[in-house]
Amino acid sequence: SPASFICTRHKFDYQGSFEATDRVLLQYGVDHERQEAEDGGGGTPLGKIDLTGVWVQAVVEPVDNLVLTAGLRHDDHSMFGGHTTWRATAAYLFDQTGTRLHSSVGTGFRAPSLYQLSMMIPSISSLQPETSRSFDIGVEQKFLDGSLTTDLTYFWAEIENLIEWDYVGHTGYMQIPGVTRSQGIEASFSYAATNWLDLGGSYTYTDSKRETGLRRTNLPRHVAVLSASMRPAEKWTLGGDVKFVADTVDGTGDLKDHVLLDAKVAYQVNENAEIYLRGENLLNQDYQVVRGYGTPGIAAYAGFKAKF
Repeated sequence: SPASFICTRHKFDYQGSFEATDRVLLQYGVDHERQEAEDGGGGTPLGKIDLTGVWVQAVVEPVDNLVLTAGLRHDDHSMFGGHTTWRATAAYLFDQTGTRLHSSVGTGFRAPSLYQLSMMIPSISSLQPETSRSFDIGVEQKFLDGSLTTDLTYFWAEIENLIEWDYVGHTGYMQIPGVTRSQGIEASFSYAATNWLDLGGSYTYTDSKRETGLRRTNLPRHVAVLSASMRPAEKWTLGGDVKFVADTVDGTGDLKDHVLLDAKVAYQVNENAEIYLRGENLLNQDYQVVRGYGTPGIAAYAGFKAKF
C-alpha cells in the first residue's frame, strides 16, 4: 500500500426538466467524474477511474395531494462496467388534519474508491462494488397552525459486499461477506416558536448487523441532535446545536460516547454577503469517530461568505 496518497477529481453534471402537463414533471441529467491517484511519496500512478451516469425521473400528481416519483439511473464505471439502479417515492397529504404520509423504495450502487483499492488487504485479489436495497415509510404531522412539524420514519436497508476497514489486523480494506442489514427509526421536529426563534431536533436509532450477526462497525446506535436559531436584531443570527452520539463499536471494542456543542454568530451585511464567527466542539470533548484517528478539540473560525 502507498505511504501517502494524492487524488485529483474532476466532475461536471447537467440537469434539466420539462413540464409535460400541470401534473407531470420530467427531470433528467448526465454527470461524469474522473479520479486519478498517485503515491505522494514517489509520484507513482496508482490508477484512474472514469464514471459516467445518466438519469431520468418523473414527478406525477395524479390527484390532488398525492405526489408520486419514479426514477432510473445508469452508471458506467471504467473498472466495474454498467449498473442500473432505480427509486420510487409516494406522499399523500390530508389537508384537514395536516398529516402527510410518505414512503420510498429503491436500489443503490457504489464502486470502491481508488484509495480503497490501493489499501485493500493484500491477500484479497480485488474489491467488488457494493449494491443495496432500501425502504422507508413515515408520517409527518403539523400542529399549532403549522408552526410545529413532527415526523416519525421507519427505515430498512440491505447492502451486499459492504466494504470496511480491517479494524483487527489494520492491513487494509476488505469485503464483508453476505448481506449487511440495517433498520431503525428517525424522529424529528421543527418549531417556529416566535418570529425570531426556531427550534429543532432529531433522534435516530439504528440497528445494523452483518450476515453473521455481528454489529456493523463505526455506526452509532443512538444519535440525538437539538438545535436553536435566534434573530435578536435585524441582520443578526445566533445559532447552535448539541449532538449526542452513543453506543458505537468497532472490531476491537466500544468507542467512547460523546457530546458536541457547536455555535455560530452571523451578520448579514447585505443580501449577498455575510460575516460569521463559528465555534466547534465548545465542550472540548476528547473523542474518536474511527479508532486511532484523532478529532479536533475546541476550535473557532471567522469568515466572510459572498454570493455573486
